[in-house]
Amino acid sequence: MGHDVSYPQCTSGGGTTVTGQGGQFGVVGVTDGLPWSANPCLTAEYSWASGLAYAPGLYANTANPAPHSSFYWPTSGASDPALCQNSASTTDPGCAYDYGWHAAKNALSTAAASVSGASSLAWWLDVEIANSWNGNGTSNAADLQGAVDYLRSQGVPSVGVYSSPSDWQTITGGYNGGTASSYASAWAPEFTAQYPLTGSPVWVAGAGSSTTASNTCQSTSFTGSQPQLAQFADGTGFDADLVCSPVPQSFALSLSPASGTVAIGSSTNVTASVTDSGSLQQVSLSASGQPSGVSVSFSKSTVYGSGSSTMTVSVTSAASTGSYPITVSGTGTSASQQATYTLTVSQAPPQSLALSVSPTSGTVKAGGSKQATLTVTEQGATQSVVLSGTVSPGGPRLSITPSSLSGPGTATMTLSTSRSTVPGTYTVTITATGSSGEKSTATYTLVVNGRSAGAHQAKSG
Repeated sequence: MGHDVSYPQCTSGGGTTVTGQGGQFGVVGVTDGLPWSANPCLTAEYSWASGLAYAPGLYANTANPAPHSSFYWPTSGASDPALCQNSASTTDPGCAYDYGWHAAKNALSTAAASVSGASSLAWWLDVEIANSWNGNGTSNAADLQGAVDYLRSQGVPSVGVYSSPSDWQTITGGYNGGTASSYASAWAPEFTAQYPLTGSPVWVAGAGSSTTASNTCQSTSFTGSQPQLAQFADGTGFDADLVCSPVPQSFALSLSPASGTVAIGSSTNVTASVTDSGSLQQVSLSASGQPSGVSVSFSKSTVYGSGSSTMTVSVTSAASTGSYPITVSGTGTSASQQATYTLTVSQAPPQSLALSVSPTSGTVKAGGSKQATLTVTEQGATQSVVLSGTVSPGGPRLSITPSSLSGPGTATMTLSTSRSTVPGTYTVTITATGSSGEKSTATYTLVVNGRSAGAHQAKSG
């Protein structure tokens, strides 16, 4: 058990009332209740905490005073480091992130002036509704994310959050492991979290008695993880903090589907899902056992907490037909799991291609032009295709764009006539020739009308 102290325990002249207070550890406030402030007795309180059994921790107050602050607020269009698109907005997540980043920078600088090795200690962010939170949940959470990212970027080993469930809900709108992806999507145009808040330890505020604190330790916290600390009143007049016994880290790994048949020259996608339990952890994904000619890749090689990654299984011409078990491994911080994907490699279907034209006919006056779409479909291994065509004698000029395709696709055929083109019906034959020798043809009929009512009878070509 330990205690947390800050400016309320200061006495005149930089002293503190906690001298002689027991406990196994102390967490000391760096700021004076607000960002960009200093605890006037930080030196004395840190000296007290340094004399306890375990290393001290530090905490800093947080806020989001959007859209302005007398200490710092980003300008529109600046990236400092996140893009602040509209500095006049209370809900711009990039602006809020930058404020949180720089507030944490100031707090670390303040701590370093009094505490040797401040960046080597565990830090906490004090998140309470007593301070200004002018943004919405998305921007307020971005503010906290900026603070976490700055401190971690400076080598701070752990940055946790201190709050109550109700304050956290009011301030962040309910940021937790289940909603984090929607916040990340909203933040994406302006920044990407480097150390997601879902990975931050949790210190639950105001639990009341030690019994209540013990129960809090056994419950899921407001971010979805198990709390690391639970605050309570121990009767000494100081805030006490119970260290929660860690829940064993574990996770489940599953594949959907768990088996599949893939033809030579083709590929398939499989969803690898990680379901975390206990404390959140990072899980690295890998595959082994795939035969020669088969490769496996993951859209995300690591998953933090519960999440999924798309596993792509590609079968090349070097593969042999048969059934093969592929072992997918998930390696976490303190646990490992495996799942098996059964791959059946089948022969590639015979190569073939088909050419179609749409529409199949058209009418134009002499001097005009007409277009149609050529569509190439393929079966079996993909092959490149060359498109060419012939027109009955005396007919329009033919062009095809593009004249070659790297596989299935479309091209545009243009038939251009001149004023001297003899009115009549013309047949256009288009041929698609594959790189393996397969061919397919399609026919288009163009009727050319005369430019005046007295035009002579069209001559067929």
